[in-house]
Amino acid sequence: MRMAVLVRVFVERSLVGSRAEVERPTFVYRLEFRRLLIHHHSTDRVLSHLDAIDISILDAFLNDGRASLRGVARETSLSTPTVSSHLSRLMKGRLIKKFVPLLNLDAIDQGIVSVVTLKVPPSEVNTLAKKLAGSEEVAGVYVTAGEHRIILKVHADSVRELEHFLSERVANRGCVVVGSEILSSIVKDEQPVKLKSGVTLALKCDLCKGPISSNRPYNIKVGNSSYYFCCKTCRRSYIDKHRSRLEAAKSRATLSKMH
Repeated sequence: MRMAVLVRVFVERSLVGSRAEVERPTFVYRLEFRRLLIHHHSTDRVLSHLDAIDISILDAFLNDGRASLRGVARETSLSTPTVSSHLSRLMKGRLIKKFVPLLNLDAIDQGIVSVVTLKVPPSEVNTLAKKLAGSEEVAGVYVTAGEHRIILKVHADSVRELEHFLSERVANRGCVVVGSEILSSIVKDEQPVKLKSGVTLALKCDLCKGPISSNRPYNIKVGNSSYYFCCKTCRRSYIDKHRSRLEAAKSRATLSKMH
C-alpha cells in the first residue's frame, strides 16, 4: 500500500534561518503495517551511527537552515523521502535539538554580556546547573571538571541588573561567585561542528527509554513517524500497547490516499 501526503506546516528553522512557512513536497511512504505487526525482517533495522548521507544533509542545513527538504535533496543528490527519513532520525536521536534563527546580537542594543564563574558543592553541580539553565537571563551553562565549577553566560540590560541577578538568583542557591567578566565585544559566537561518518547517534528506546547500544536498532515506521527500540521485546510491547493508535495512523494514511 502506498500513500502520498502533501503537508503545509510552520517550523522553526535552525542554525542559520528564521521562522518561515514552508511547503513540504509530496512524500511517498511504503506502509506494510500488517507484515510489520507480525514479522521482523532485517530491513526493519536502521543504523544508529552517522553515515555519509547524514553528514551531507547536516552540512546542507548548516549552510542554509532555511533550506526546504526538496532543496536539500537537490543539493545532496538524494531523494526527498531519503532526506526526510534521515532528518527524522537525527531529530529523534536529539542531535538536532530544534530549528531556531541564529541572531546577530551586534545588530541590536543587547545591554551587557557577562561570563560568570561559580563554585558549587560537588553534590549539587548537576542540579544547580539545570536550575540556572531555566533562567531567562542565562544564555549558556557549562560545567567544568576538577573544581566543581559552573560557568554562565549571562545577558543583562545593565551592570545593576547583573548584580541583582547574581545576588538574588545565584548566591541564594548556595553558589559562590568566583569571578564575573563583562565582554567588551564578541568576535565569534557559533557552535563549532565537525562531524565525521561513523559517529554513534545516541538513540533512546521509545518504550523503556533506555539507551540503544546496538548499531542497528529495531524500528517501526508509519507514515512520516519513526520509533526506535533496543530489542525485539520492546518493539513488540510497544506495538501491543499502542496498537489502536498505530492502526488509527494507518487508517488516516489510507484516507489521505483516497482524497
